Amino acid sequence: MLVKDQFKGNAAYNAVEMAAADRRFDYLLQRREKLAERISFGMIALNAGTLVAVVTAAGSSSGFAQHLSDRTVALVVTACCIGIVAAIVSIFCDSLNVTGMASTEYSRLAHLRQTHVILESELNQDTADKLGTQVEQLPQHVARDFAYSRAAIWLLNASGFCWLIGVWCVIEPLLGLAAPAC
Repeated sequence: MLVKDQFKGNAAYNAVEMAAADRRFDYLLQRREKLAERISFGMIALNAGTLVAVVTAAGSSSGFAQHLSDRTVALVVTACCIGIVAAIVSIFCDSLNVTGMASTEYSRLAHLRQTHVILESELNQDTADKLGTQVEQLPQHVARDFAYSRAAIWLLNASGFCWLIGVWCVIEPLLGLAAPAC
């Protein structure tokens, strides 16, 4: 008699959890590959586009260039450069987070696979004891849903804020509003 025949509930639970852990682990690995283009590309593009547009406009002889003081251009360049750097660093932070999550999920998957091997073996006192140990250790290997890195979220928020500062510095003179920073 196999262990799984004696402990059918454990075997069924293990099979379901192992399949879910396999899918979750695959998802996390795929997610890691797509982080750079999905999370931060927009902030990099917004900051870089604004930077290029303002520098180009400042160097032209258009009527718009007269609204851009050297100080405004310097503020926009600084804000956009900081925004680009923040977005790039957020990719790194999120990558570290996903790597840690994938490591945790791999540990959980290894535990479930060990349990599966025990369930597929012959039933005796040794395998029953091993199964008991595996079941006791299960709470240490709880599935955790994918979560973003707080540092990456803060950095993306900072990147967006830098972009807003840069845009405000350009728009403010055109609207005639008083802005002490610009």
